Amino acid sequence: MDCNPRLQRKTANPIAQELQQLSTDLQLGNLTAARQDYSNLQQDFQNQAAQRPHHHHYSSGSQDNNAISQLFSQIGQDLQSGDLTSAQQAYTTLQQDLQQYVLSHAALNGAASSGVNETA
Repeated sequence: MDCNPRLQRKTANPIAQELQQLSTDLQLGNLTAARQDYSNLQQDFQNQAAQRPHHHHYSSGSQDNNAISQLFSQIGQDLQSGDLTSAQQAYTTLQQDLQQYVLSHAALNGAASSGVNETA
């Protein structure tokens, strides 16, 4: 690699980049860097939450968010206790849940917007 990926923060989605960096550091077994990645993610989530107005379209989303939030907290606890293996397992589950969350919301948003352009 020609440069440090931590310095490349000019992506459209800093959370996605931080998640990727956390994944890399967990896979490499770099606990110190993973803790820093987790801290950065927390900051990014807080910043994003502060910038977005809260509006809920679908009640199923809150259950998904809760599971994701619990996994994210579990990763933080595992990193703080130095349990890299558990953090890796929690992260793998978090990735799967995030993919399901994104897919389900994309499907819901598509269903909600289909039919809008119908003409009678």
